[in-house]
Amino acid sequence: MGDRAQATINKQILGDADILIAIFWTRIGTPTGVAASGTVEEITEHISAGKPTMLYFSSAPVRPDSVDEEQFRSLRTFKKSIQESNNGLYEEYESLGEFKEKLSRQLAQTIIREFPLGSPQDNRFEERSEQRIDSVPIPKPAISGDATKLLLETSQDPNGVVIHVTTYEGTFIETNGQNLTDPDNPRSVAKWKSALDELIRGGLVEQRDRKGEVISITAEGFRVSDLAASA
Repeated sequence: MGDRAQATINKQILGDADILIAIFWTRIGTPTGVAASGTVEEITEHISAGKPTMLYFSSAPVRPDSVDEEQFRSLRTFKKSIQESNNGLYEEYESLGEFKEKLSRQLAQTIIREFPLGSPQDNRFEERSEQRIDSVPIPKPAISGDATKLLLETSQDPNGVVIHVTTYEGTFIETNGQNLTDPDNPRSVAKWKSALDELIRGGLVEQRDRKGEVISITAEGFRVSDLAASA
């Protein structure tokens, strides 16, 4: 009461929202008098607040007689504006499986990028500095060549994180901007899963979520990677 319905929804929802995920197919929604639809108004406010926004547009086939031409035209205009503004993550998908794969991976990446555990001054880096000036030699644990390569790449990742996801397209182990596995090659998948398991058992990396999809390097992992890099 005393305000537009959509404005009230914006206050109730957007204020406490950290991430906005929107999914479109052929409709954009009902105009609010301020924006093309309530959803578009929410997206615009969320982006203006500088918060991460993830937009997905389905390109799956649809019966022509089920499409509202005005709605579809408004949706195309909105898509074009998002593409041109380069605000937020913009993706298209053709199937539910493709959407699931993209959302799973990109949501993990967005959370890691936007909500890191700490700043560069956090304890991980303080511990590394203390270990460098420690006069007592620290032995390096023996790990395989594959595990060493994975650890070195993870130590160079801006967030010190490995993303490990399995989708209908296969298993992906990603860090430092690259995917190490060949999803079509079982030997490649087994090789890098074994390397990741080795690092987890050795306490050099640790899981950050229940599903084991987000794995971060530990202080010990940084120490060993430094020793390996200088060897």
